[in-house]
Amino acid sequence: MKRVIVDPTLCDGCRKCMSACGGHFPDGKSRLQIRTDAKGRYVPLICRQCPRSACMQGCMSGAISRCPDTGYLRYDSEQCGGCYMCVMNCPYGIPFPTGDGHVARCDHCTDKETPRCVEVCQRHAIYLEEG
Repeated sequence: MKRVIVDPTLCDGCRKCMSACGGHFPDGKSRLQIRTDAKGRYVPLICRQCPRSACMQGCMSGAISRCPDTGYLRYDSEQCGGCYMCVMNCPYGIPFPTGDGHVARCDHCTDKETPRCVEVCQRHAIYLEEG
């Protein structure tokens, strides 16, 4: 499985990754965020596809599962009970409530070989690595 890796030391805060991500989803909202740390440095935050994912473990309805083909986490909005335990359990604060009882989360652009955030990051702060 390829994993999206972030090297915050290379991020210049351009937010092109956020624009590309938002353009991938019908609601236009990026599933990737750029925040600043205590020293004012930019830190891209994206789903890390944790091997023991707290979001999946906390999902009481089973709406978050791991795809057997790709190994990526996937979200089934029809199965989601709207409890937001995945939001509360994620140590990185990545999934967020949509306001309609569902959750917005990264799908790693599984419709493409390379996620959009990786494609547009000219400084290579976000890149793919075989994992």
